[in-house]
Amino acid sequence: MCTLQKTERKLAMSSENTELKLRLRDGLKLQLLQKMRVESLNVMLQLVCFFIT
Repeated sequence: MCTLQKTERKLAMSSENTELKLRLRDGLKLQLLQKMRVESLNVMLQLVCFFIT
């Protein structure tokens, strides 16, 4: 009985860990997307300024 509870606890902890890892990965993906969006906007602005001048 005691060992079963321990394994259940371990499983619960590992599932929480995987959830955290997935959240972290999603957060990193979002950060990368935002970074790329900002960089592409900068490039577009530079092109516009280049054509205006």
